[in-house]
Amino acid sequence: MPILSRAGFFSLVRDKPDAPQVQALMYGLGLLGAMVSPEHHHLQAPCLHLARRYVELCEQDDDLMISLELFQALLCIIRYELTHRTIQRAWLTVGRAVRLGHILGLHLNNAKAEGSEVHHGLPTTTDAISLEERRRAFWTLYICETYASSRARLPPLLQEDHITVPLPSPGVLTTNFVPCAMATLRETYDARRLADCRISAFAGVILACAMARRCQPHAEAATISGPSSAVSSPPASALSATKASSLPPTRGFWDRQFSLLTLLRHRFELLGPHLTVRAVQTDSVSFALYVYLCGIDIALQEAAVAQAQKQDFSPLIVADSAKRSRAAAYRLVGVAQGMLATTPSGVRFPFTTRTTSGGYSNKIYGEQVEFFTLHGAFIARPLAIAMKVLGRDLTHHEDDIRASSKVAVSLHLLLGALDRTEERDGFWHHMIEPVIRALHEWEDLHGNRPADTWALGLTQGDTTLHLLPPGQSYQSQR
Repeated sequence: MPILSRAGFFSLVRDKPDAPQVQALMYGLGLLGAMVSPEHHHLQAPCLHLARRYVELCEQDDDLMISLELFQALLCIIRYELTHRTIQRAWLTVGRAVRLGHILGLHLNNAKAEGSEVHHGLPTTTDAISLEERRRAFWTLYICETYASSRARLPPLLQEDHITVPLPSPGVLTTNFVPCAMATLRETYDARRLADCRISAFAGVILACAMARRCQPHAEAATISGPSSAVSSPPASALSATKASSLPPTRGFWDRQFSLLTLLRHRFELLGPHLTVRAVQTDSVSFALYVYLCGIDIALQEAAVAQAQKQDFSPLIVADSAKRSRAAAYRLVGVAQGMLATTPSGVRFPFTTRTTSGGYSNKIYGEQVEFFTLHGAFIARPLAIAMKVLGRDLTHHEDDIRASSKVAVSLHLLLGALDRTEERDGFWHHMIEPVIRALHEWEDLHGNRPADTWALGLTQGDTTLHLLPPGQSYQSQR
């Protein structure tokens, strides 16, 4: 969450240490620190309690409520609740933050809404760092709400048509920060407008979230009333009906599919500098961006599989989309291997091992593994759907021990990564229980032994982790 100016925060703590909004933010930041620091996990509950207490104090006072610090404190609480609490609690807090954001006018780019009695707005400012803090705070809420609405199966509250604030500028919020002229979200669909912008990895995540909001109702439309498949589909939700207007304005499923795949390719090309091996392995935001884009790719290909089956298309068309889906899943396996598989001795091996109780124990080494913990539930969904895609291959290759071993080790790597994003009884772990059972059965049949390591195609050095093989382009699947 690159949303705070370090100097500005310490200035607030120095000048207003007892202000409720500053206290709320302090405990909110403490909560985030306790989340990712194992030795401070015991501080999560008191930090959450105190952060909420000071937030409620601010909400009882009209003057204290008009505060960016209060909004930032809510973002910290949301970030915690999306991983460690039920989605119902997180959805309630997201709603509070959305309403407060509208009151503060964060979606309006330092402007005031005319004719609105609710909108109050923060004081107008020309300070570049203050303006950027506001923008980044708003876009962080946009990212959080994208995930929360997807999990809650409810339409998002923040609508693209009502957002006029530009994307965040690149750079660290220090005294040397110089903002760039950035496009609004609606302007990002104009390639000429984007050519004039410096898109950071953080802005790239926003673009990925905007695309995910378009893809979800499209994918749900393909799975509703379709035939059963090896990968179970989520139930239809209010999202499918209420978000129909957010679908690309094309005539049918395959037109939309082609439009979305083309947009995905363009986004990949635009964000290429943030998707190199070096960037993904050293920058946590680039890492999350790559995982998120792979998840979108899988979702679109799975939608094509479901729609082709529903329309009784040729098995060759179904197989082609399934192949593309597997390829995207294996790219996530490559990331998991690259991030998790280097031990202190440099040996690579599967990172979850079967325990006598039937569960799994983690053996994960290296500082970079904290990327999984840092992003938590936000990257859990792509990992889970990748496991579902590869899980069906585990039974398809029953007679080919080499092929099934590759799938089994891939599932081990993905499960090791997923274990770092949430607790074992978390939502996404429950979603992949059939896959884990199938993996148990495979191990019981073939023996619980480490499989041989194979080349996953994760290129070493500063080269791009392609969402598509070099030279390949998406084709219309009609």
